[in-house]
Amino acid sequence: MASLTVQDVPEPLLDELKNRARLNRRGLSQEALYLIEDALARLPQQASIEDEIRAQVEQWSRLVGRWKSDLPVDEEIAQILAARRPWRIGR
Repeated sequence: MASLTVQDVPEPLLDELKNRARLNRRGLSQEALYLIEDALARLPQQASIEDEIRAQVEQWSRLVGRWKSDLPVDEEIAQILAARRPWRIGR
């Protein structure tokens, strides 16, 4: 099983985690894992990167012809992707 090290935990947060672990009769690691699992379970499901790319391509395809361009759809999409900033790719 993999492990995770969390550094620079503020003292008040660590104290709260220790208190919760003690109240729930868990070790510190078990309490942290429980809280992480619980928080992740409450988050809405996110689409995969492939699903997001497919959705963007579908949206762009619907927009084709609504602006002036002599490029085919696939070239237009390639140019848009190439122009994106690196931190936006895959988001």
